[in-house]
Amino acid sequence: HFARLAESRAAELCAEERRMVHQALLFLRVEARLDAGVSQAFERETRAMWEAQKARRVLSSRVQREVAARLRALGLAVAEEVTGAEYSLDIVLLPATRRIAVEVDGPHHFFANCPSLPLGSTVLKRRQLRALGWTVVHVPVLEYQQLPPAQMDAYLLHKLAGAGINLADLAGAGAGAGAGMGVDCSTSE
Repeated sequence: HFARLAESRAAELCAEERRMVHQALLFLRVEARLDAGVSQAFERETRAMWEAQKARRVLSSRVQREVAARLRALGLAVAEEVTGAEYSLDIVLLPATRRIAVEVDGPHHFFANCPSLPLGSTVLKRRQLRALGWTVVHVPVLEYQQLPPAQMDAYLLHKLAGAGINLADLAGAGAGAGAGMGVDCSTSE
């Protein structure tokens, strides 16, 4: 079994390999609903490596900030760069108990020679977030930036509606609505 083999060779694994093992353990637990059969100490160690990398990657792009501002202008309460879930999330629509995320996917989420085809890591993140109960709205930066400014709000509304999100349920939600979800919404504005 992969997980037990990885644990038996833990001393040989570099930080990136340990992060990859964490993703595999997450897959086994969340998607396959299997016990990986590894020690809690090993799971904690791989998760710590994952969390350390996640904390280093918190960058908010100009487009991401613009999307958040447009969502606020549409009457939605949002939190940006939300951590504490298995993945960091670009934008979470509040209340966080609804588990609705908006991911602003820049070019690094897609193959360079096929900019509409997401990388495996992006596909895995999307799949695992769905398995964890999140509704995720994807806003590809290249698609969004091609729009005239007058059409950007309508585009975002279309994306939200396409994900089955009823805006009436979210409009005017309070910024402190993330309590009890295991997510840190302290960056909400």
